[in-house]
Amino acid sequence: MPAPQRSGRARVLASAAYLLGVCACGGSGPAALDALAEPESVETRAVPRSHYLYALTYLADNDEGFPIYTEISAYAIDPDTGALRPVPGAPFRTRHPLAGIQLVADPLGRFLFAVDGYGGRVSVFGVDAPTGALEEIPDSPVAVPGGVPVALAVHPSGRLAYLAGWTTSIFELELDRATGVFREARRVSGPVDATSLAMDPRGRLVYAGDDGTHGGRLSFRELYGYRADAGTGRLSPAAGSPFPTGDGVRVCAVHPGGSFVYGWDDGLTVFRMDPETGIPLSLRVEPSLPVDPNDEIVFDTEGRFAYTSHGNAFTVDRAHGGMAPLEGSPFDVDQGRPHLDRHDAPVVVDPSGRFVYFGGPGGVAAFVIDHESGALRPVDRPIAARDARRFAIVAAPQS
Repeated sequence: MPAPQRSGRARVLASAAYLLGVCACGGSGPAALDALAEPESVETRAVPRSHYLYALTYLADNDEGFPIYTEISAYAIDPDTGALRPVPGAPFRTRHPLAGIQLVADPLGRFLFAVDGYGGRVSVFGVDAPTGALEEIPDSPVAVPGGVPVALAVHPSGRLAYLAGWTTSIFELELDRATGVFREARRVSGPVDATSLAMDPRGRLVYAGDDGTHGGRLSFRELYGYRADAGTGRLSPAAGSPFPTGDGVRVCAVHPGGSFVYGWDDGLTVFRMDPETGIPLSLRVEPSLPVDPNDEIVFDTEGRFAYTSHGNAFTVDRAHGGMAPLEGSPFDVDQGRPHLDRHDAPVVVDPSGRFVYFGGPGGVAAFVIDHESGALRPVDRPIAARDARRFAIVAAPQS
């Protein structure tokens, strides 16, 4: 039986399933937010953290051909080996079925957010730090502005979030750090059809790509850049924004060092950015790299290596941003599991930078990253689980 044809909205939502970013300036809204606290004090950073991997597990397609999810699988990550151990009580049922676009971890390790593209809402789950168990908060799911949310990014302070809405714009949301509820919103100027968001690790620079085709090819030819105020998190456009992307890219990601923004479609586009102003200093296109338009791309924490959903691996030139295939790439990340040759194959790097995890129809496969070469070594046999389509890792502080 042929796969159902996706509507324009379903195609947009499916292509928007890769995380992070934003845009800014202008628009009416609530009074200025209180000054943001520092993301983490030295004492907070020193607190040991337990790492938990969460995955939305696929249920079925709805009438428009978009995946629906009703469960979240959960695994504790062994800090020494990277092996996964199922969290007691998992999988955890969601209160309502989700057309899940994205799982997002609270930087402070207390909540997990699931963006529901069709429902126009975000489901919020409290994370039990000692066990990793999830409990959906009483007010969940939380309605959010924008009609069709496609991407969410949470500021490192845990007090502010940015939400992209298809055909609407981008919104600043105030996040209650005690309850996980989004309480206020301010619309900011920028892309009309945002399909991709990216934020630098400091939370100072944010980027948004504009589809510009209203449900068409889903590639954007302009990249909007913004600076987030260090005190309030409010956004203002970088000088000269929006910036042309050449032939167009579909999604974007920020290098951990904050100096490069990567966009990809048929090949890779590299923006070298001023890490303070967010202004592009140069642009280069690498059309020969094996990057699929539907791939996710993640980096190790030092930004020396990059990995795609389907096992391609690259060294990263941290001076100029260029990439070159690693010896041995692509790696066999399927490990005997059914191959998922679509946009729904997730990949995520553990916050320690030592392990990387790949999802798909057969569950989750874990790998150790060689610190010197970037090569991947399987941790163990893949975790047999229902189809894992979205990932997030929460670093929960140990009490």
